[in-house]
Amino acid sequence: MNLIDEIRTAKYEIREIKLGSFWVRAEAEGGKLVGVSFFHKKESSSVSEVNVSSSPLLERLQEDLINYWRGEKIDFSDYPLRLDNCSPFTKKVWTLTRKIPYGELRSYKWVAEKIHTKGYRAVGAALARNPFPIIIPCHRVIRENGSLGGYSPGLKIKRKLLERESSIVRLPKDIF
Repeated sequence: MNLIDEIRTAKYEIREIKLGSFWVRAEAEGGKLVGVSFFHKKESSSVSEVNVSSSPLLERLQEDLINYWRGEKIDFSDYPLRLDNCSPFTKKVWTLTRKIPYGELRSYKWVAEKIHTKGYRAVGAALARNPFPIIIPCHRVIRENGSLGGYSPGLKIKRKLLERESSIVRLPKDIF
């Protein structure tokens, strides 16, 4: 099958998964994840306009996310991701971030130094554009001073994810 045939037959799939007080929407096409996003309440969506089927990829992701939320150590590193539209710098940041072990934290500075740049803020900007939170665990990257830094789905969710992984016993409430 050539590329044109693959594009024509690729299904765009969406699955919404409830995790505690918020939801995760996972999107896949052609056997790869194209996005994972958080939202706080069940919103009406245009899912009915899209092929919502039970692909093995999204079924497995749903099971892994639910088990992760229950406190199991889940390795998301083997999920295929669509990364065609990101810069080489962003790919470096995301690839390294994806290797941060469950329950461990790294700083923006650490990520920057590992990819041989002094652009700590550029690392933060690349992580802010991460379309695969949890899969590329940017919630495990914090400021060098120990404060949370940012998180595009929101600091409340970042805090919950870190607490789930027992990375932090307690965070100060005044960082929001």
